[in-house]
Amino acid sequence: RYLACKQLGMATVPVIVREQVSDTSAVAISLIENVQRADMHPLDKARAYHDLREKYAGNLRLVSQATGITVGTIQRYLDLLVLPPELQEELGTEKGTAGVGAMSRIAKTFTDPADMVSAFNQIGGFTQDIQAEILKRSGGDLDSLPDLVMQASEGAFGMKACGSSAADCPHIPELLREPLLQAID
Repeated sequence: RYLACKQLGMATVPVIVREQVSDTSAVAISLIENVQRADMHPLDKARAYHDLREKYAGNLRLVSQATGITVGTIQRYLDLLVLPPELQEELGTEKGTAGVGAMSRIAKTFTDPADMVSAFNQIGGFTQDIQAEILKRSGGDLDSLPDLVMQASEGAFGMKACGSSAADCPHIPELLREPLLQAID
């Protein structure tokens, strides 16, 4: 931060000097300040929340009070840490909190990493709300996803049907486009 201010030609830098801060408090303060950054990668936020939870003896309520972030949001980020690496790679700040919510729900719904990947591949093209509904209705049963995906594609969960070409249906997994388009015609 100092170097950035120096490059901007600032003569003075606004700072808060804290004296007599324990090592634990110093780490917590640093994590709290960094986790507030909007451009922070979701996994970095998840790790920071994890570290804060450790600093506060596992108490998410204290982490929430310290950061001003709800316990539910913190838990969604923590859920990301159990995702398999290939799904963690799908996360990114360009996908925003919607990606975090969907990935968190996948992590909560399935325990087997292969099932998590399969579920993501099947529902990945839908909005977070539709994904949440599909996962909720699946009850964690991976075999029920194809039918639920078809229902969602047909508008059963508040989604409108597509136009007449496969290009009009980017939210529908490729393997389901043709049967759905035939049904629309």
